[in-house]
Amino acid sequence: MPNILEANALMLEPISSSEYCEIRQTSWAGRGMFAKTSIPASTTVLQSPGPIAYVILQPFRHEVCDWCFAYDNGKRWTISYDIQVKNSRRGVAWFCSDDCYEHWYGNLGELGIEAWIALDQTLASSRPARIKENAKPRPPLTARINNTIPVPRDIEAIWSACDTLASFITTARLAEQPTKAQRRLLREAHQSALSFIDEDDAFLLLAGVLSLERAGLFDEALSKPIPLTWQALLELQPSISEYLKNDSPITRHVAAVHLLLCILPLSLLPYCSAINALRLYTRDSCNSFGIRSQTHGSESEFLGYGVWPSASYFNHSCDPNLVKTSPGRAWIFETSREILPDEELRISYLGDLAPHEMDVEERRKQLKQTWGFDCDCPLCLAQLQVK
Repeated sequence: MPNILEANALMLEPISSSEYCEIRQTSWAGRGMFAKTSIPASTTVLQSPGPIAYVILQPFRHEVCDWCFAYDNGKRWTISYDIQVKNSRRGVAWFCSDDCYEHWYGNLGELGIEAWIALDQTLASSRPARIKENAKPRPPLTARINNTIPVPRDIEAIWSACDTLASFITTARLAEQPTKAQRRLLREAHQSALSFIDEDDAFLLLAGVLSLERAGLFDEALSKPIPLTWQALLELQPSISEYLKNDSPITRHVAAVHLLLCILPLSLLPYCSAINALRLYTRDSCNSFGIRSQTHGSESEFLGYGVWPSASYFNHSCDPNLVKTSPGRAWIFETSREILPDEELRISYLGDLAPHEMDVEERRKQLKQTWGFDCDCPLCLAQLQVK
């Protein structure tokens, strides 16, 4: 039986393609998107619809529409989904229009709304205590794992332990009459998870869980065709590189799994397994797109992020031949010049204007720190030679 990291490494062959481009294996950057034929300038080569999972960063949740991601320079949207808390009402999601509110509500459905409220209320009620606790100094993860930089076996051990406790929590939640030991387990797991929880990580996982629930469970042995949402997610390359750093998010991710299992409606528990969380987090880390304000260049505000699988195969260039735009929930990719047959289609990971606003060494440093690769695109190589 494969261990949890081996199970997470399962990748399906991409089946997605478009009129103009297709996914191909490369010798330099895994997979990439290539032109199937010559493509005129200003041609839309791909439109990627809504994300499998997304999160609006906590400080911006009042200011970003939870459906179309509209942002108006910090203006607080007046349309919200409210819940009754004691003697007052409190918003849990905000929208720029009634249409966006209706789309969001219809997409989540009653089960999704129930789960959203459960997480929001849990985080809101515990926030003052967590803020106070987080102000205390806490050693980084590496100081807690034999005083060394984590290696894959450490990550395997942590996620395996997460899986074990997740199974105990699920069993206790599903029990018609939980034992005293099971009730104690749930209390302790809930309290422990809140000690390490990150609100953004928790909402990202919830969004993924709800997407997967809408798609339906699939046969892990892949003996039958799997739902398209799962297919799209498992086509993506996973990466555990974020876990192998001093500021590893692994404790936050594990906490999100356990917290959601403690509070979600029972019918969602099968989708919130440790392996599903690992699949989402390790694919989000290297495939996500930022949700930003519409200000171009380096001045745009980072508001959140999400996973758009069909858009995740474009590799980077500091002199890209595609321009990407995000009207609403979709990403649209358009050629900035004529493209030759078999030419690789590339975007800028730094924003469409930012590469030309940054020094070559500054660009390469940011790409290395954020995405883990040394950029050797023609623009970088030419500018390095001049230096």
